[in-house]
Amino acid sequence: MDDTIQDITSELVTPLLIYFGKQGVTPFVMSVEGGEVLTLEEVPGPRLGQLLKEERFTTPIAREVYRILGTSAGSISRYGVMHGHLHSDNVVVTPDNKPVIIDWGQASYMPIRDDPEGWYMRNCLLLVEDVRYSGRDDREELERILMSAFDTSVRMPLERSYRELERAARDIMYG
Repeated sequence: MDDTIQDITSELVTPLLIYFGKQGVTPFVMSVEGGEVLTLEEVPGPRLGQLLKEERFTTPIAREVYRILGTSAGSISRYGVMHGHLHSDNVVVTPDNKPVIIDWGQASYMPIRDDPEGWYMRNCLLLVEDVRYSGRDDREELERILMSAFDTSVRMPLERSYRELERAARDIMYG
């Protein structure tokens, strides 16, 4: 059984995905071909969209998943990455209940950040809609947790500049 997957993304986004993979926000990037074809470590677990429909996805578990997911979405936004279609089926929840964002084929990098509300619309809106229309009794609470964690995360300072991340990713990107 192969424990890797491949994804294609913009070459500008690749250094950021390497960094986010080390943080556990995205799958871990194992290799890069041509700057944009990524071999990623496969993430075990169900999709968040499926879990929203299951009774075993209890409110305490869901709270923690949405807190981490909001922080992750805020982190990618803080760095100027737009996922492109971040919805609950593009989030895998690991056996230890950690959400990991997958499917980066439509991701783009916009180095000039605008207001946090604009980034919220780019990277969180579909996640909010998915939980809002899930029919869960705790949907409003989960939506608030997601938005609060996103807001806190997107306003934090960058840990490293894009150039620093690009330099750190050079070996894996260009051999």
